[in-house]
Amino acid sequence: MPRPIKVLIVEDSSADAELLVENLCQAGFEPDWKQVETEAAFLEYLHGGIDLVFSDSSMPKFSGRRALEVLKQRGLEVPFIIVSGTIGEEAAVAAMKLGATDFLLKGQLIRLESVVSRALESSRLQAENRKLEEQFRQAQKMEAIGTLAGGIAHDFNNILSAILGYTQLSQMMLKENPEVRGYLGAVLQATNRATDLVRQILTFSRQHPLERRPIQLPPVMAETLKLLRSTIPSTIEFDTSLATDAPTVLADATQIHQVLMNLGTNAWYAMKDRPGRLQVKLEKYLVDETCAATQAELKPGVYARVSVSDTGCGMDQATLQRIFEPFFTTKPQGEGTGLGLSVVHGIMKNHDGAATVYSQPGEGTLFHLYFPAHAGEATVATVEAGSVPRGHGERVLFVDDEEWLGQLGQKTLIALGYEVETTTLPAAALAMVRADPLGFAVVVTDQTMPGMTGFVLASQLLQIRPELPIILMTGYSASLTAAQVEAAGIRSLLFKPATLHSLGTAVHAALSPKTLR
Repeated sequence: MPRPIKVLIVEDSSADAELLVENLCQAGFEPDWKQVETEAAFLEYLHGGIDLVFSDSSMPKFSGRRALEVLKQRGLEVPFIIVSGTIGEEAAVAAMKLGATDFLLKGQLIRLESVVSRALESSRLQAENRKLEEQFRQAQKMEAIGTLAGGIAHDFNNILSAILGYTQLSQMMLKENPEVRGYLGAVLQATNRATDLVRQILTFSRQHPLERRPIQLPPVMAETLKLLRSTIPSTIEFDTSLATDAPTVLADATQIHQVLMNLGTNAWYAMKDRPGRLQVKLEKYLVDETCAATQAELKPGVYARVSVSDTGCGMDQATLQRIFEPFFTTKPQGEGTGLGLSVVHGIMKNHDGAATVYSQPGEGTLFHLYFPAHAGEATVATVEAGSVPRGHGERVLFVDDEEWLGQLGQKTLIALGYEVETTTLPAAALAMVRADPLGFAVVVTDQTMPGMTGFVLASQLLQIRPELPIILMTGYSASLTAAQVEAAGIRSLLFKPATLHSLGTAVHAALSPKTLR
């Protein structure tokens, strides 16, 4: 079967060009070709879709040497083969030094098949090498971003904890002042955006721990869509369909929430300043052999498929090819980080799934997310919602080396009905528990502290009182997971910035019998 190739022939003789094409056909190729004889015409037809350039060495209006220079200036790695009736050995060697792939003599095209095949194979290998080099550079960039992200996440999340905590406490105290509460709500909204940005950077750089459990997607999606609905203007119509027979999946509920929020806000931006419709659908989907063959990440089998579509501006092919690239954005400067869709792609990859996209300019965009079905029994997993559980005077020991964060934790838990003691020193916390092992109902400790980590503190506290409920808080941990925490006898792992709801819920759960999770 003939091999299709796109060829640009730089030649002033139509007869010689046609003879070259005829020989290409006889050699087993099916050339889609164009003949040019001037630099202007060469520039007009020179593009990335060309497989080969054949050029005469000398012509009245152009030259092979100049054509090769233009090709290199354009940065195109296209095989360049000189075909001449007069070129000498010295000229041929000089052309090869300038970057020509090979040369052939007119009237002696017996080597044509081998020269073209070798040139095409060499071009393919060079393209693969460039791709590998780019992947290596990308991996280096991701490593650098991961190091930077881990370095700033802890301190930045501590700062966000203070902003978030004191804002929520202020809202609780200003129930009779709706105007000020509204201003504080705007502060919370900005803080949540900052929190999401840190989480996205950590997820993108693979520094954020992944906690996959068997879950049912409908309740997780329903809670997320409720939040999304309150975020997006009412000019955008919501159309949701969550099939109850969708299979259980092995997933991190927080990251499912993040994927949907990223896709939803992107869809909103695509429909900005005009009415539109956002459609979200969950269904059981069978990926067959044909479908799997078109998507390298998919294997035949049953999936839970999430579809997110909008009636926005859509995307052209050039944009579609880059949307999952890190830091690529079509938004104006200051309106986008370029991380949203790359995070979606990374999360789906971490979930052994795939994300596909279909779009046309003016016709909107459709994303499909494929989550492999899991045979395990689903656990309850929802995003934050509902009222905050309150305490009944139980004593809590709050340990954090940052005094202002300890004070914030104390004020928050007192507001929720607990009695709270604080200390900035892990050694002091140990001494307090040794002096009165039954004096505290629960201990809340930071992880990163000078002299002793929260994990080590917890293990020593549990030696004093094995049943003591302990909550470990961290602004960033590259290796600590909920499973490790549970295995160590710690009740839960809570990530900063902790909201009033998440802290109150964690303390309430730790005080309940058999709450290991």
